[in-house]
Amino acid sequence: MEFYQMYEMVFRNRETEAIEKLLVEIGAGKFYAALKNMHLPKPRQMSSFYLECNVDCTFLIYKYPNGTRKIIKVDDYTLPEFGWRMIKVRP
Repeated sequence: MEFYQMYEMVFRNRETEAIEKLLVEIGAGKFYAALKNMHLPKPRQMSSFYLECNVDCTFLIYKYPNGTRKIIKVDDYTLPEFGWRMIKVRP
């Protein structure tokens, strides 16, 4: 019997400038409240942020040394028009 890996297609954006603008729009208060609610440390590098959009919603994600974490849902904010790449990921 063959085993087929199921994959999901998502769009990712790693444009640092666009993510910086999004962080300003979110605001420090909401951003740090989200980190506190999830018991996450303060991010250290802009290069470890990315946006991920699936069928349902778009999240701001940070890649910590011990794994990636979805920090905040960003559907209600201004998302970048350019820089999106389609990626195949395991659900």
